[in-house]
Amino acid sequence: MKTDYLIVGQGIAGTVLGYTLLKKGCNVIVLSNEYPHQASLVAAGLYNPVTGKRMSKTWKAEILFPFMESFYKEFEDDFNCSILFPKPIYKPFSTIAEQNTWLSEHEGEAFVETDIPADKYSEFLHSSNGGFETNHSGHLDIPTMLKAFREKLLETKCFVEKKFQPDKLIMKEDGVEYDGIAAKKIILCEGMLATTNPLFSWLPFVPSKGEVLKVKIKAFTQEVIFNKQVFIIPLEESVFRVGSTYHWEYESSEPTEQGRKELCEKLEQMIKMPFEILEHKAGIRPSVRDRKPIIGFHPENKFIGIFNGLGTKGVSLAPFFADAFAELLLNNKQLDPEVNIERFYSLYSRSEK
Repeated sequence: MKTDYLIVGQGIAGTVLGYTLLKKGCNVIVLSNEYPHQASLVAAGLYNPVTGKRMSKTWKAEILFPFMESFYKEFEDDFNCSILFPKPIYKPFSTIAEQNTWLSEHEGEAFVETDIPADKYSEFLHSSNGGFETNHSGHLDIPTMLKAFREKLLETKCFVEKKFQPDKLIMKEDGVEYDGIAAKKIILCEGMLATTNPLFSWLPFVPSKGEVLKVKIKAFTQEVIFNKQVFIIPLEESVFRVGSTYHWEYESSEPTEQGRKELCEKLEQMIKMPFEILEHKAGIRPSVRDRKPIIGFHPENKFIGIFNGLGTKGVSLAPFFADAFAELLLNNKQLDPEVNIERFYSLYSRSEK
């Protein structure tokens, strides 16, 4: 079997990159084996142009968000599915002082709406200090997207459900061969599994564990996503996704009572209604030390690529940077140095000593 690109991993990174390459006329085979704590299967799919403790506009928001919205709408059309759910995100202020400081610094920004009545959501929230809403925000139904793409690959016999074993990769003069598949290049989109893959385990990954809940809240608004300590994303009538925890040190990948308690306490502090827990999941995010994606080729072999490190912002980062990677692959257009794996080549040199 021959192909242009063998993609390993079918989380959001592998799916978006695979779809991008197919749209550009390439042949693609995807090799993937789901594991229970794959971040893409647990992630809420939130996309938000205003993030962090300082509630600042996210990196490259002006470029990433319009590109992202167009990309996912095209995917919906091609696969006849609904995955993109735009919604404002309401961020309550903790104090009047925080409100005054933030408004003086951010009023008039394109991604925020500040003229929000202080009591707009008082029926649902304990907060009484007002807040702001974001534009170009919402959530992506990642599981539905992954399923739709996988079914298409299965129809065209371009999906292989197997665990990737690096020691079986054979290097050729004009590409690679793996388990009978010959490809011009292999691109690893393994998420946190990259930390145990000797090809790229030298990279500065800092995996973080996140736990989320699915809850039932009767008579709670579906019109907006709330975000204060935890996010509350409407899924269907009276059903919401609540998350997420962030733990960089953890003993297990499984959901924990500690994580459940943390989420419940924060939710109780935020909303006035009682809630019922329907589901509790945990996943491991493929975060990187500098919080930027890792894209490019292995220092010693240009037939081995990587598209990883999307972290908590995979929904907004993946489309634009998958396109950038495709342009490197097809037209040798250079990557932004901030995401190019070459910024970490010195770590590989030291790991070999």
